[in-house]
Amino acid sequence: MPPTQLEVGVGALRDRVMGAIATIGDPRLGILPEVAQAAPSYAAYQAFDRGVAAFQAQRYDEALTEFRAAHARDTTFTIALVRGARAAFNARAWATADSMIARARQQDTRLGLYHDAALSYLEASLVGDGTRARAVITRAADLAPNSRATFDLAQSLLDAGYARQATARLAQIDPECGELRGWSSFWTLKAHAAYLLGDMDASRAAALEMARRYPDRRVAQVLEARALAAAGDTRTLDARIAAWRVLPADTYWSLGAVYVVAAEELLRRGRTERGTEYANAAVAWLANRLVVAPEHEGHRYWLGSVLYDLGRYADARAYFDALAVEFPDRTEYRGLAALLAARRGDMRTAHAWLADTPPRARGERLAFEARIAAARGERERAIALLTQAADAGVRAYAWLPGAAFRDLAQLGDDARVDTLLGAR
Repeated sequence: MPPTQLEVGVGALRDRVMGAIATIGDPRLGILPEVAQAAPSYAAYQAFDRGVAAFQAQRYDEALTEFRAAHARDTTFTIALVRGARAAFNARAWATADSMIARARQQDTRLGLYHDAALSYLEASLVGDGTRARAVITRAADLAPNSRATFDLAQSLLDAGYARQATARLAQIDPECGELRGWSSFWTLKAHAAYLLGDMDASRAAALEMARRYPDRRVAQVLEARALAAAGDTRTLDARIAAWRVLPADTYWSLGAVYVVAAEELLRRGRTERGTEYANAAVAWLANRLVVAPEHEGHRYWLGSVLYDLGRYADARAYFDALAVEFPDRTEYRGLAALLAARRGDMRTAHAWLADTPPRARGERLAFEARIAAARGERERAIALLTQAADAGVRAYAWLPGAAFRDLAQLGDDARVDTLLGAR
């Protein structure tokens, strides 16, 4: 016998109550404003819960699928659209992020102040408006200090060179509680902020803590190597590299990346002999891996980078021209191809590589334009462009002092550059 209308209604009510109880009792969600009022059905919560777990593990495509499923099971659950848009943003699925934002905006009466600010942050980020992104995510962070919004604010501040303010915001977060529990990037950001402030002991401590908590996150070794090289402690660095040689090679944050980042820090600080030694070790290690896996994107990027660090521009060009063609949406590859064109005096090609850069990458494009100006000896223009880049926000800003050392060295000892690169 089919269920009666009353039984269907009772079942729906029970599902809604179970969803509310599960949501409020979830330590990742219960602390957030407005969640209790926007609690979904239990079926939607289950998909949402899987999406949050996948997002925490940085499996963004999987998270996007689950957030979509959560909204499909309960179309009043607009928060699932907000989180889905964020997962799409992190997965570089820009069109999907745009469409999910638009759909969430159609249901804006269900968003509330916190999630409205979180959505506005994504909107500002997609158009490259760093100033607005920082302003709107500040509102969300003030509403929920121990939340992802506070992490996003710290990230945005760091992307603009405000390392002290980023450090202060990170201090508000308890990484053991709430929705940031299990979020390894918290420690990456702590290491970056300390590095930009010149506190290499704190930077290394954050990297070591990340490695302890998340042994599969190989960026921890690169962060530690950077701190040791910046401090000039090559004896400890040599010992650590010897221990890391047993780690799997088929990864972006590989031993080759360790060698490259360490070499950049040593070279930019005038330790030329050891820096060149690490750079040559990087070339050998990466070239050997590319014999086995010639299409490996990460190994090609790092090999091109270290060749650039060594001033071997013609050799580096082969890697970045190819990567820029294969991955046209990666502004980093196009920017490096443009930089190499400018280095050989081909400004027409340099401009062509940077043409049609999407608005979301405005900061990255300006940073490369600053590097080009610096390499060409255009001091004031380079500083002006670097200032604009920081204001727009550069996602890889914390890596810029090392990666761009050969270009920025042309600006000399200018206090304005030192301020931009961390102590604003």
